[in-house]
Amino acid sequence: MPSDPSQNATEAADPLIGQVVAGRFKVKRLLDRGGMGKVYLAEQVPLGRTVALKTLNMADPSGEYKQRFFLEASHASKLTHSNTVRIFDYGATGEGLYFIAMEYLEGRSLDRVIKTAAPLDPLRVVHIAQQVCGALDEAHGAGLVHRDLKPGNIFLIRNGDDEDFAKLLDFGLVKDLGKDSGLSRTDMVLGSPHYISPEQVEARPVDARTDIYALGVILYHALAGQLPFSARNVLAMMMQHASKPPPTFAEKDANLKVPANLEALVRKCMSKAPDQRPASMRELRRGLLACERELRGAVPSFTLSFDGGAVVVPDGVLPEDLRGHKPPPAPPPSEAISEPSPRTGELSSATLSHTLSQSLVIPVRVATSGAALFVMLALGLGFAVLSGAAAWYLVQTPAAPPPAEAAVSLRAVTVVSDPVGAEVTRGYDLLGKTPLTLALPEGEVWELDLSAPGFVTKTVWVDGSRARLTLALEPTGL
Repeated sequence: MPSDPSQNATEAADPLIGQVVAGRFKVKRLLDRGGMGKVYLAEQVPLGRTVALKTLNMADPSGEYKQRFFLEASHASKLTHSNTVRIFDYGATGEGLYFIAMEYLEGRSLDRVIKTAAPLDPLRVVHIAQQVCGALDEAHGAGLVHRDLKPGNIFLIRNGDDEDFAKLLDFGLVKDLGKDSGLSRTDMVLGSPHYISPEQVEARPVDARTDIYALGVILYHALAGQLPFSARNVLAMMMQHASKPPPTFAEKDANLKVPANLEALVRKCMSKAPDQRPASMRELRRGLLACERELRGAVPSFTLSFDGGAVVVPDGVLPEDLRGHKPPPAPPPSEAISEPSPRTGELSSATLSHTLSQSLVIPVRVATSGAALFVMLALGLGFAVLSGAAAWYLVQTPAAPPPAEAAVSLRAVTVVSDPVGAEVTRGYDLLGKTPLTLALPEGEVWELDLSAPGFVTKTVWVDGSRARLTLALEPTGL
């Protein structure tokens, strides 16, 4: 299959290819690029170890970004669970190039699996979720909360006979609970709007149960093939996470066959009030293991029940060491961001109005094929560093009067692919299949994903400067 000449030219001109970064990472080729960083295949010398080298080149006059970068990289490097991506090294060169050397993974993200194969078999979903619970249990035990859990941050590789060995990525939004680095702005909401917890929407304190909510939404998405909530804009989506109960699987699709215990556990994870969710990842994993044993026919049918944050499993369903126990107390919350709403788990119209009147929604996406990149976003006095495939911020800024409406000039851009019929998506929105003509507002840059069965997904940025884009997708076997 012919490759994209423009991409080849870009790689050939990349000054890092062939160079040795920090005296120990020989850059071999470009794997992926984002708006403000790149991911390379590199060799760690003299060890001969293949790594994924994430880089970001950005001036930092204040030095604050450097502090943030090293703080978050050090958090991630402390995690050693087999289901967490390994961090081998990190640092910054004298030229201002920040880098992280990570475990090089070959596989596909859960996001891609959901898009191409969902609804997934319940047993497969439970298997993946238990591994994620294990990785997050270690992180939570170390006082770290991910805060940006989504399918794009769960990577599936082959490990022996297991084709769905999960690796948790992108701890760039981790929260060091109970500690204040002095670098965290307390007036921001972090997380993807599709998986964001009610407490994140309302800018209330977060703890480990924030990740439990997000994992519940991921389970729902994988089992249903659809997100629990849909909306025409991000704010409406966030409002639903804060106040609307998720529909049952039968309400989503009458043909879905999700076991009752598994559905009850998923809905428990998505409780609006954190104290009504499973109290810990270990507690959630007990419930998932019980569901797995039922699905495999290893135990007679039973009914899960819940007592606050405890998952109550009948005797005989789980091994002796995993039988019912009092769950450990939830980790201490992060610093208070704002006063909670009068009714826990609900977002009042007054609260939403105040939040929106004081905030600006900024979408940021970095194409990393499931690999972590650190990105600095500066807006006035607002400052944040994030990683991963997508994150959304509410950055506190003085409200400004709406600008006068102006006529928008549109440019027609036709996207053609080899093979024909590739799906073109922008975020989670399917725009159509190639050949596809888009109406692009002048001055905007769109990030598009082109995907087709049997081919590697290709990410392109379209700015309207070319009326026709012809793109070749590479077969997955290459």
